Amino acid sequence: MPGYLKKIAAWLLRAELEKIRIDEHESGRIKGYEEGHTRGLREGRELGLEEGKNLFVIQGVRESGVFPDIDNSVYGPERFPVSATLAGRMEDAVATAVSAGIVSAPTASQWKMILSDHPSTCVVAGAGSGKSTTLVLRVVFMHCYLNIPLNEITVISFTRDSCKELRAKIYHVLKFWRDDLTKERVFGLVRTFHSALSAFSHDLLAGKTWFDTLKDNDEVLLSEDDDIDNPFSSGKMSVKQKMLLNEAYVSLFNDNQRFRKEIIELMKLAALSAPVQDDSDLKKAALRNAGKRDLELAMRLNEVWAEKGLWPIAGVVREPVKCFTTEGHVFYANGLIESTGQPVFLSSTIDNEYFFDKSESFCYRGYNGKEEQFPILSCLSLRNKIMAWRCDKPFIFIDSSSKLRLLRFLARQENEDSVTEVPFFDVKLAGELTETDIVELMYQQASFIESMGMEVSFAIKNIRNFKRKGLEYHFCCAIIMFWNYFENMIIERGYITFNRAFLIFSDSDFLRNHRDKLRHKYIPLRHLLIDEFQDISPQIAMWIKAVQQELAQQEREPSIMAIGDDWQSIYAWRGSSPEIFMKFSHFFPTHESLSKNKNIHMMENFRSDGQIIHDAELLMKNVHSKIDKMAIPCRKPDGDESGVEFIDYDPADERWVKDAVNLIRKQIALVSEQQKSDKNKVIVLSRTNITLKKIKAAGRFGRNVAFHTIHTAKGLQGEVAVIFEDSRSLQGNTFRNRIYEIVEYFSSTYDDAMEDEALRLAYVAVTRGVKRVYWCAPKNSKGAYNILKTACLRERKNSVTVPSEIML
Repeated sequence: MPGYLKKIAAWLLRAELEKIRIDEHESGRIKGYEEGHTRGLREGRELGLEEGKNLFVIQGVRESGVFPDIDNSVYGPERFPVSATLAGRMEDAVATAVSAGIVSAPTASQWKMILSDHPSTCVVAGAGSGKSTTLVLRVVFMHCYLNIPLNEITVISFTRDSCKELRAKIYHVLKFWRDDLTKERVFGLVRTFHSALSAFSHDLLAGKTWFDTLKDNDEVLLSEDDDIDNPFSSGKMSVKQKMLLNEAYVSLFNDNQRFRKEIIELMKLAALSAPVQDDSDLKKAALRNAGKRDLELAMRLNEVWAEKGLWPIAGVVREPVKCFTTEGHVFYANGLIESTGQPVFLSSTIDNEYFFDKSESFCYRGYNGKEEQFPILSCLSLRNKIMAWRCDKPFIFIDSSSKLRLLRFLARQENEDSVTEVPFFDVKLAGELTETDIVELMYQQASFIESMGMEVSFAIKNIRNFKRKGLEYHFCCAIIMFWNYFENMIIERGYITFNRAFLIFSDSDFLRNHRDKLRHKYIPLRHLLIDEFQDISPQIAMWIKAVQQELAQQEREPSIMAIGDDWQSIYAWRGSSPEIFMKFSHFFPTHESLSKNKNIHMMENFRSDGQIIHDAELLMKNVHSKIDKMAIPCRKPDGDESGVEFIDYDPADERWVKDAVNLIRKQIALVSEQQKSDKNKVIVLSRTNITLKKIKAAGRFGRNVAFHTIHTAKGLQGEVAVIFEDSRSLQGNTFRNRIYEIVEYFSSTYDDAMEDEALRLAYVAVTRGVKRVYWCAPKNSKGAYNILKTACLRERKNSVTVPSEIML
């Protein structure tokens, strides 16, 4: 293109572009104005509209992982709908029942229990406080006024007899409100714990038989409604139970080398007696005389045992052998096990058979060459003391048929490998009262552990380690193997223990997984009223809590009322503890809106005279773990009452039995002069049945004299209570102290718990008396008898009352 043409084209393009720019500028200005006006108008309208509103802004600033808390409480937040009107209706109806002679008029504290609106109520009911009648009226109020169906209420008592008594009371009283009530309907309302568990677990355990209820006849099957006592209470095993236990023991001994080894070690240790470091009463003259006559005395013992056909024993040196020397005096063992060299000492008795008469004397030549003469029983008693205090090596002391069998067994075995038969022998663990057959001992101690709510294997693995391989160490090694084998064996045979069932049905996962199958089983356990709650074990408490927690999770609002008295807790030896009752709110948690459970104290005592109550409370001052309280005497005196009177007797002098019979007869005569009296004119109490049998055999007594062990006398009374024997505990229970250490609910040792329990047992005995109490105990008793006697005599010293101390 020529040059000018390029210039013309460029000029035309520039001119055109300028025109376009001017046109677009104007167009943009107009468009911008219009858009700005429109936008401004819109935004202004919106701003004004928003300023006239309540503005809520939802911003996406929520935290992730924040969830609602779980309420682990069991009771609440809802209360029972108890109104003033409802309470008034109940009070008016009870007044009518009182006029009709159906019930006694409740006290103010009893009304608090009857009308409680709290879903978790703990009632501290002292001795003689009338708690049974109050419990019955509580059932009436719940059913007739709170409209709770009877099939949602269960009243728990500890024994079949107490259940029978409660049923009769409930039927008698409730029928006043509901004339259509039947005895059959009331029967299922009252149960023992084991009966309640049996009914609850029936469907899931169908086909299983309770090992604990096996009898020697064929009547072993139970229905859901049968009453069942605590199997641990009786202490006696049936032949069938013992046969199954022995079968497991024999099989395990033959098949398991480790178990075999532990049992043999246990057997050896059980036979031995260790020296006791206590010779404070041993005088030099007595030691010298004992040393002079010891060989002749040992020979005399061997002769008597030979006359009885008990000596010699194969594998034991038959003649006395030198055993130890103390302060220059030589003492002899009656024999020696040939294979081990262990010394053997013979006793003057075996079981309850005495080999010498009290009047028999022993003659020997003294140091001066003259013939000396002493009662042979005194000589043998001193010999036993020297043997126990001064023998410097472990020895075997034969004073029972069990020890004799054990000696014969050991004497036949040259070494562990030579043991060809399964040994059965008695064992006495440290701190226990008596020796027990090894198989029964393992069963008892395993049951005790499980009553703590623990598996045996868990407990043994978690207890504090032993310092040496002594008796308790080998026992622990044996029991963990035996219990696992035994349980597996009986389950295969179709049996199960109550302890195992309690453990299974206390597991929250198990209950949740079987919720549908158990749903209708929870209905009777929705509202629980538990009598004698102070005697509950951790195992049973855990089951109650698990069941009612499951009810709470199902939104079915459970309730519990626990009635008890920690001062009357007397079953620690079988696994019970008052600490659960004392720490009720900790164990059975309530909703935070309710704070803690409701506590009610019923301290009126309608049974005993004020002097008896006062003396009984002196005992409780020495109990370490307790709820502090004071009873209110409500009985009007007749004028012939007295506090506790103390009578010392010599147990070696059988005349004390005759004196005891005369004392009881005298009290019967005095009570017979009264215009009215309790059905039991005299109630005779003792720790053991042995003493009671002696007294009953020595005299004839009518039906108005009741004989009971203290444990079976709870809830009973007599115009006069006559108590025999001391109440004291042993210390140093190595095994059970270790078990107690790993139970989170306990704050004391087993020894401390048993020391307190000995005093509580005495308190229960004393408070059985209405007008008078006589306590007879062996002289020099060191337990609760001496504690109370000292306290009472101290108080009475400056009193006008003559000190109540008598010698039989």
